Amino acid sequence: MSFSNILGIAGVLTGVAGIVVGVVYSQASGKPVFKVIGNIVIRGSVGENISILYDNIPVPCVTRTRVAFWNAGRKTLHGGDIVKGYPIRFHLEGDDIRILDVTILSRSDEENAFSAITDEDNTVVQIDFDYLERHQGAVFEILHTARKWGVSVSGTLKGSPSGIREVGGGSPVSRKWIVPLTLAIVVLPMSLLVATAIILDQYNLGLAYQGILGLVGLTIMCTLFAAIEYQLRTPKRLPLSEK
Repeated sequence: MSFSNILGIAGVLTGVAGIVVGVVYSQASGKPVFKVIGNIVIRGSVGENISILYDNIPVPCVTRTRVAFWNAGRKTLHGGDIVKGYPIRFHLEGDDIRILDVTILSRSDEENAFSAITDEDNTVVQIDFDYLERHQGAVFEILHTARKWGVSVSGTLKGSPSGIREVGGGSPVSRKWIVPLTLAIVVLPMSLLVATAIILDQYNLGLAYQGILGLVGLTIMCTLFAAIEYQLRTPKRLPLSEK
């Protein structure tokens, strides 16, 4: 197998990877996601005669829930796309819940007009916004009487087929690394492919081995792309802190 044929295989695999990436980006959509942390700030104890007052009202405990909500997709989320009758609401877990206060701690951009309010019964937090570009959103804090700090979400946004999802942690990748990492997705697997193909050719191994090599190279390329893309979904300006 000549070196030119090796380069040809590398070129074909690069082209296939480019097509896959192009299809993914052409089908891009808005992706509303959220992340939650929390803790119990203080709780009463009947046996120790400890009672809690919040704004001069007796409460069993005070729990803090912090929610970061942002657009992890490539298309803009518009508040007007929230389906009428299906607003975006965060529901606390437990019984006899009362929301004591809701505060927006940070916004990625004031122009987003992000808001978070409680319903009439003070049991649900409803959010709204004008628009959210990629990685734009807000962090808001809920003080409440539930003994759990977790939340569930309801609501529907047009153009977001995956719905509103909760995501885990992950350190964001700095923008200055986007170009080098993107080049690495192509250069490293292709370099490995070419080097290994030359060695295989020297030992006169057959096309089956070369085909397997091509699949391995393509798999490595797609895996690196997926890993970097996942990291880039985490917003840089919406840190969650328990302080």
